Amino acid sequence: MKVLAFDSADGQCSVALYQDGEILGLEQADARNGLELMPQAAASLLAQAGLALGQLDRLAVGRGPGGFTGVRVAVGFVQGLALAAEIPVAAISSLAALAVPALDSSSARSVLSALDARNGELYVGEFKRDATGLPVAVGAEQLLAVNAAPAAFLPVAGRAGAGRGFGACPELAAQWALRPVFPEFRPRADAVARLGAAADQSLVAAVDLEPRYLRNQVAKPKSRRG
Repeated sequence: MKVLAFDSADGQCSVALYQDGEILGLEQADARNGLELMPQAAASLLAQAGLALGQLDRLAVGRGPGGFTGVRVAVGFVQGLALAAEIPVAAISSLAALAVPALDSSSARSVLSALDARNGELYVGEFKRDATGLPVAVGAEQLLAVNAAPAAFLPVAGRAGAGRGFGACPELAAQWALRPVFPEFRPRADAVARLGAAADQSLVAAVDLEPRYLRNQVAKPKSRRG
């Protein structure tokens, strides 16, 4: 299985190449430089592996939730690549990608992933460890108001926390009895690649690829007069 993966959902842009169970490369940059990093990193990683785009089994992308601009940039870029190469895309939850390193770094049976959605809100998803050690969603991902978040989950033994949402709201880790907690973790393309290689049910045709924001409305630029 050969997968080229991208994520820019939470302030960093990363690109990774997965081949037969191994990550052959990972490149990262500030998400504001995503449009520059993604084509350069993709070409570099493919060249290092001696692969052409058309030899990949699939692409994978963090489809959100996360920062609107970052998610939109990654999804749009991957959609263009997939259309050009006529290969499918694995649309991967950025919250699931965030859970991967938490499970790798602990013996936790499950993870609550939390990203800062700003405006007093968090993107939150719960994931359990499957037989291969990868996260599987437990319930739907949610957009939670911080002041209402404690009631959303009962404390459960063996559950870790991951993501910058816990940096913004450290009190939630105690209220949800999360141990350990990794507030420094972000979604990354290496995790997206691993999930993309394993998740056949997440495959979509390029024309059907869409971001997932969780908000009902996405801010649009104001029209200009004159």
